[in-house]
Amino acid sequence: MAYEQTNFFGKKIYNSDTADSDSDITVLEISDESDSDIIGPSPAASNVFYVADKMSAYLEAGASNRLLLALQFDLQIPEYVAGCKALGLISEFITIPLWCCLEDSNISIMDIGVHFKELVAYLEEMDYQKFVEGKYLMTRVDRQKVLNSRIVLSLVKPWEQDDKVHVILQMIIPALTGVVKRLLADHLVGGKWNNPTEDQKYKTLAIPKHNKFCESVFGYLDRFIREKPNSTVLAMESYVLFCHNKTLEWLSNKPAGERQFIGNG
Repeated sequence: MAYEQTNFFGKKIYNSDTADSDSDITVLEISDESDSDIIGPSPAASNVFYVADKMSAYLEAGASNRLLLALQFDLQIPEYVAGCKALGLISEFITIPLWCCLEDSNISIMDIGVHFKELVAYLEEMDYQKFVEGKYLMTRVDRQKVLNSRIVLSLVKPWEQDDKVHVILQMIIPALTGVVKRLLADHLVGGKWNNPTEDQKYKTLAIPKHNKFCESVFGYLDRFIREKPNSTVLAMESYVLFCHNKTLEWLSNKPAGERQFIGNG
């Protein structure tokens, strides 16, 4: 069964080691190789937690292969499900707000430093109890829209294994804080772009805040090479340019008379 859910930012979502609550809390060490993927599984984790009971009920009816049997076994381990809830909370309250900030065209790359500073302060002053309850949010999070997401409501609902969620968060958040402070150092206090001049802000208005365009070009090219390995470089470049061509969209926004004039020209 497919599940479709919209989170409180209007984004459509399609559907570790064990942590013992009585053990000593150890801060995770995240290597440079894993920095870019630290929060990659988070959206999937929130969805897994949301449908965990339904998944278990479905698998109890008959897991037909070893993969499904392994999944059924994992869903019976509280620490694994608690990990999904912890990553889901990080996704909804940290990752998604930050990504929406990066995609906001009204925020330039020089203005984003304010939000990075808030993120660091938010992580360093983390109130784990309020965070798990959905009461400790950054300023960009619309508190009213939280109530519109069934996924978020399932994450902040009291759960009998929340003690394990607390332990996992107390390992992840300090590690995440260290990564954020290291990667965003130029935008934080004492960094190169901490207090940009008006001239610097003006010159950097058009600089993208993410690499989505570059990644899309790579994706188009990678697929084209696999499907048509004998194509020339010129054909590949033409294909990529065609995929990103916005002429039709631009033309469709013109008045009918102007469209006809351009076509006749």
